[in-house]
Amino acid sequence: MRPLEGLSEGLITASLCHPLDKMPAELVDVMLRLIDRRDAHSIEQRIVPFDILTPESLWT
Repeated sequence: MRPLEGLSEGLITASLCHPLDKMPAELVDVMLRLIDRRDAHSIEQRIVPFDILTPESLWT
């Protein structure tokens, strides 16, 4: 079942929608950067925006 169907039927109360075009690009960018800096032990953190869908947001 798709999130929009579940929201419109009242089966789920919210859905997080992540942009599929941005997430892989960010992951590859981080992996390539870490390959270049093999000696550095650091944690990479990226914030990728996402949408929160609720039944009320389907009508706007």
